[in-house]
Amino acid sequence: MRNRDQRKPTSPTPHPLLHRFLPPLLLILAGVLAYWNSFDGVFVYDDIDSIRDNPHIRMLWPLSESMSLPLWNGGATVDGRPLLSLSFALNHWLFGPEPWGYHLVNLLIHIAAGLLLFGIVRRTLALPQFRERYARSACPSACPTKPWRSRKPWRRRGTWLALVAAAIWLVHPLQTESVTYIVQRAESLMGMLFLLTMYCAIRGFASEKGGRWYVAAIVACAVGMGVKEIMFSAPILVILYDYIFNGGLEPGGLALPAKAGQAASLPRSAGRGLQRSGHVARARRARGRFYAALFSTWLIVFGIIAMTWAESTSDFVNISPVRYALTQPLVLLYYLRLAVWPSPLVLSYGWGMEDEWLRIVLPGLAILGLLGVMFRGIRHRQWYGFVLAWFFLILAPTSSVAPMRQSIFEHRMYLSLAAVVILAVVGGEWAIRKLVTELRWRALLGACLVMVVVTVLGYLTHDRNRDYHDELVIWRDNVAHQPRSHLAQLSLGNALQASGRVPEAIVHHEQALRIKPDYALAHNNLGNALFTLGRVREAIPRYRTALRIRPAMAEAHYNWGLALQALGQLGEAIAHYEQALQIKPDYAEAHNNTGTALLALGRPREAVNRYDRALQLKPDYADAHNNLASAMLTLGWGHQAIPHLRESLRLKPGSAEAHYNWGLALEAAGRPLEAIEHYRETVRINPELAPAHNNLGNVLLALGRHEEAIRHFEQAVRLKPDYAVARKNLRETRAMLREPVVEEGM
Repeated sequence: MRNRDQRKPTSPTPHPLLHRFLPPLLLILAGVLAYWNSFDGVFVYDDIDSIRDNPHIRMLWPLSESMSLPLWNGGATVDGRPLLSLSFALNHWLFGPEPWGYHLVNLLIHIAAGLLLFGIVRRTLALPQFRERYARSACPSACPTKPWRSRKPWRRRGTWLALVAAAIWLVHPLQTESVTYIVQRAESLMGMLFLLTMYCAIRGFASEKGGRWYVAAIVACAVGMGVKEIMFSAPILVILYDYIFNGGLEPGGLALPAKAGQAASLPRSAGRGLQRSGHVARARRARGRFYAALFSTWLIVFGIIAMTWAESTSDFVNISPVRYALTQPLVLLYYLRLAVWPSPLVLSYGWGMEDEWLRIVLPGLAILGLLGVMFRGIRHRQWYGFVLAWFFLILAPTSSVAPMRQSIFEHRMYLSLAAVVILAVVGGEWAIRKLVTELRWRALLGACLVMVVVTVLGYLTHDRNRDYHDELVIWRDNVAHQPRSHLAQLSLGNALQASGRVPEAIVHHEQALRIKPDYALAHNNLGNALFTLGRVREAIPRYRTALRIRPAMAEAHYNWGLALQALGQLGEAIAHYEQALQIKPDYAEAHNNTGTALLALGRPREAVNRYDRALQLKPDYADAHNNLASAMLTLGWGHQAIPHLRESLRLKPGSAEAHYNWGLALEAAGRPLEAIEHYRETVRINPELAPAHNNLGNVLLALGRHEEAIRHFEQAVRLKPDYAVARKNLRETRAMLREPVVEEGM
């Protein structure tokens, strides 16, 4: 007979710290595995204007620069979002201009958002109304008599449900546009701050001294308002959370926290007793002040809109709010479809305003039904009411009556996707609990399903990230799935043109114009393609049309100036550059080309000033460094030119022009041997540059190396038969050597 005091051996229990940090570690691992290949992504579409070519983010101080003030600089996504611009400036300061640094920060932001979502869901499922259902252990041996009182949080079902929801949300492919598309940090950073606001508010509601959590929530909310306007919904959802889960808005129904580490809700009789003692009254006043401060952050959004009124309200003039609102029910259903089946994913949909009643009425009825369920849930303080409100309220600024130029974007689902995921996870857990009675089989089946879902979604995310490695790939894929998107057609044309396939680019620019004939950017870019092919006179009418459609288009004025400069009409070219600069004073390229035109007109001092201004705006502008050196050489400032040539070659090592100018500077400084090396490098990079051959011949001749000099003079004349100086040098050198004079090219 076995002694009563004998106990069955138990398996060793892992260290509690491991279990405490295991869910966050798993989430971090899932995020890294899904997005590690995003670091090879390139700048795409709005990344160009907002990040790569945005001069404001290249410096942290003054803040007016790093925050892209004034609030509308033509910098695309950062316009009217000063704290988003500041985040890019910080990124540039920390990691430099390369895309990988921006991808790294985007991933850190996304992982932080996933951890906050986990914390929000876990703490919500630990509330008294969910404790019986979700806080009990999945293992019956944890607490045989009262399983729900397990003191080991890693064994609580609510913790694992929160982990599953956060993991699926974190690796879902629909999130790639907010994470891998760099400029859409606007959405992910705002989303992280939104979740931080919710998390801090929830901690404040559950704490006896919630003041510091309330302050943190207010600060996070205020910062989020300066990142993106969608943060507008955060105060509403905070107060709705308090109403549904804490009873914070009903007299006598305020849930007060118990001792630290315990979640408790006082019955109404106890609440009335506390109210008599003043405890509830103090809690109500504190919460009221918190609400007032939280809603006061709306003033930030209102202020930004007021300061950018013309730009912020332009879509109301061009797009009917009613037609936009009628289009959105189908868009919302499409978002739900992408949440369940995330394919195909594209950057631009080209989704027009709906005008078919079947495509308006039936989706409208479906959305009205969901809204009815939401209002019922809110009225009865049911959790699903809050989840549906989360979905609709976050999408409301972009999917209601406020018109946007694009009726659908995948990144708008960044936060709202959490509602869909939570409903799916809770529903899946309910189904497994109903279908499987044995606890161990439930756990095994649930774990297998989660592993499959997270693995498949993570693989799809990893695969989608590869599209961002090449601009040509992502836009070709976009056009294949959404050929009616004028933006995708134009962007594919731009990518083809950048890769040297200009005739193919013209086809897509023309297709964009067939879809949208008044597309000013397509007219401008078609003009650029024609200019590249040497069809300069055909390009000018395209720039003229672009400016007729959009008079404040600085790029069209600039490109028109380039075309006129190519035709030798330097005065008219300068006039267009000046108009571009009136619209966009920080247009470094326009300053640079104005300098080039002034230099060609024999005004080198004015040219130097223009090049200096271009470099102030864009210090890493290699061509401006080289052009400034060229103007300095014209003025006889050879020693001052050399540092700019050195910087130009550092930024652009294969520049034949910079080597040529450096050779000129060294020759003028009386350093012929060093000049020879730069001239040789020039003709190696660009063998067709006749002046370099001629100048190399002159230096060799001065050093007494006549045969070599003759060969380079001959090459200069061969490349440019009307090059009088090279012919004269060749003739005189041959005469010096008493060779018969044979005119090249005759």
